[in-house]
Amino acid sequence: MARLANIIRNDMFVTSVSFTGQFDHETQIQSVPQHLLVLINMIINGPNIKDQAEPPNITQPVLTVAQLLMVNAYKQRRKPKEPPTQIYVKNKQMPLSIYVGMKVHSLTFKRQLVDSLHELGLSESYDSIMDIKTSLGNSIINHYSNEGVVCPPQFRTGEFVVGAADNIDHNPSSTTSTGSFHGTGISLFQNCAVTLPNPREQRLWETFQIEKQVKEIRALPSSFTEVKPLLAPTNMTAPAGLSA
Repeated sequence: MARLANIIRNDMFVTSVSFTGQFDHETQIQSVPQHLLVLINMIINGPNIKDQAEPPNITQPVLTVAQLLMVNAYKQRRKPKEPPTQIYVKNKQMPLSIYVGMKVHSLTFKRQLVDSLHELGLSESYDSIMDIKTSLGNSIINHYSNEGVVCPPQFRTGEFVVGAADNIDHNPSSTTSTGSFHGTGISLFQNCAVTLPNPREQRLWETFQIEKQVKEIRALPSSFTEVKPLLAPTNMTAPAGLSA
């Protein structure tokens, strides 16, 4: 048992994983050593050496347990009375722990809840989640600036785009301009059957880096957020047959 544990632990500590923005089945498999997956799969689903390492046979519970072991594993044995404080390690960013932290924060916005899950070994810490979310926002801003247009990186070039627009009215009966709002919301859709990698999205993740201790998302360039008023010229010439 000790030899088996040492073999698997060595694989765990030489495996380097960085956040790529993906949480799919294949990404989770790639974030965990194969030996660890095989062992947990045999424990949960029963021994079957032939098919244990095949991706279709690796269930989500197996991936969940494997990623939790990766996040909570310590390279050196702690002293008996030493508190089990989790340390954020850059090369052990498991998709599961990041997903849990981001999901809980997006639903509750409660730091205490995220940190409680972190203490249980189920999530990244609140500070780590905020670093990741802020870095994602800044990467998108840089992506827009480089392309010169606000267009989601998930959109594919050359594919048909459908747009839907609707009014946004908040408190229209207000008697003051500060209490009401009227605007227009525009949504864009693509129905793509292509499963090949998206070059635009790949360029975004190739340059993505987590910025530590950055708490604010950079603003868009003013040319993206401001529309200058257009005044019709006063010396317009009327079309033939019409009076000015």
